[in-house]
Amino acid sequence: MQLFLYTAGLAVMVLLAIEDLRFLKLNMPVIWLMSLTAVVLRIISQEDIWSILLSFIPGLLLILISGITRGTVGLGDGFAVMMVGACLDFFRTVGVVSVSLILLSVGALVMLIFKKAGRKTIVPYMPWLLTAYILGGILK
Repeated sequence: MQLFLYTAGLAVMVLLAIEDLRFLKLNMPVIWLMSLTAVVLRIISQEDIWSILLSFIPGLLLILISGITRGTVGLGDGFAVMMVGACLDFFRTVGVVSVSLILLSVGALVMLIFKKAGRKTIVPYMPWLLTAYILGGILK
């Protein structure tokens, strides 16, 4: 079941990353549908409900940060992280989010150094989250 959830999550993440790169927006119905499907499958596989709820915490924190920073972090990014949490467990989700933020920081720094972006440039988050998600799957 974990492999199926990881693979389905990967397919959705690829679509979301492409969409984020092209339009700087995410398809919320796709995120909600994948999240709901993952939760239902985890419940059917008799996973502990508290484990499922715990895996949503990183996404909820990102949504909270989104409300506080007013646009620095997108609300859709928080929901995408919640979807990752629905597909993975808590600790893998925390690892994926941590690695994605490190990758994003390094990427943004490189873009600043080579003058490909300015301080106010909006950088899409989903490609970095996708890269970390793939690395997390490989390193497991």
